Amino acid sequence: MRERKMRREFLPKLFIIKISNKCNMRCAYCYSKRSNKELSEGALEHIAELIASWIRKRKLKKVKIGFLGGEPLLDRDKIEFIITKLNSIINKNEKVIEYAIQTNGTIITKEIIEWIKERKIKIGISLDGPKEINDAARKLVDGEGSYELVRKNIRKLIEAEIEPKIITVINKNNWNKVREVINNFIELGIMEFRLNPILPVNSEAKKLEITPEQYYQAMKEAVETLIELRMKGIKTIERTMLSYISMLKGKTNNICLRKPCGAGIDMLVFNNDEAVYPCDMIIREEFRIAWINEISDLSELERSRTIVKLVNNGEKISEECRNCIYAAYCNGGCLARKILEKKEMDEISEWHCEFMQKYINYLLTI
Repeated sequence: MRERKMRREFLPKLFIIKISNKCNMRCAYCYSKRSNKELSEGALEHIAELIASWIRKRKLKKVKIGFLGGEPLLDRDKIEFIITKLNSIINKNEKVIEYAIQTNGTIITKEIIEWIKERKIKIGISLDGPKEINDAARKLVDGEGSYELVRKNIRKLIEAEIEPKIITVINKNNWNKVREVINNFIELGIMEFRLNPILPVNSEAKKLEITPEQYYQAMKEAVETLIELRMKGIKTIERTMLSYISMLKGKTNNICLRKPCGAGIDMLVFNNDEAVYPCDMIIREEFRIAWINEISDLSELERSRTIVKLVNNGEKISEECRNCIYAAYCNGGCLARKILEKKEMDEISEWHCEFMQKYINYLLTI
């Protein structure tokens, strides 16, 4: 092994808040563990004070707060509580804080749409493609598919001049149907989306797992489809492709592609068990940073064992990677995937390695 200087500054500007894991769906590949635990208003008030103090102390011009679940809109009253609290501390006219919600898109009402517009909340919706593809893995609690509900609610949002963005999980049901998936989004009026590979987090997700080659073929088809659409005058955005192109240009905007990744460095997660974690994909005891009620200032977290380990991650490069021509772009892969592959933090995800090499080679040819 040889040393390489890669230390990053602990400066989180993305805060994920998981109020609860309540959900009206039972998606096959869900990584959110079933739990009755829920962030109290006392905990939410403390979180608001911690974030506001951090903004002031570090003189930050922009931070993002994202609400995840479960289904976060089931906790809309508590989301409103913390937004109101933050706005009472930080002048909302300064526009320092950007709010976002990642929803399954099934319970969006006229009242919720008015609230979203009033609070200027950005909306992301999870959708895997047309009805027969989406409904294979994304089902309601009663076993019915979710596509029709989501389709109708996307239409409501667009009519209200709210442009939702889509996150799609690429899995065994849709990896070879990406053109069909994207064309469906265009029909729905969606112009921006991200294609994420499935993580085999449970037994059902493992049944839907794809190989690096299959994900590469899916992403290649996505690029080809976007080019075809552009030639027709239809401008669409696929965020994963843009992230890789930016990385090749020397700008790593996607915190998941930074070296080391942004978990615990650029982002923090306030979880419904009233603890802080580095990433919403690694809610595990060994990665717990601190209990929320024990924190008086976020700067304290920089000295925690978990953060120190994450900041130092990547300071050593293995023999196998030393002479790799892709080393300048590689961060070893998603930490959550490494854990699933039973890898150490400093080791390379073989899945990531294979996909990244193929995808970068392809992007350099277009």
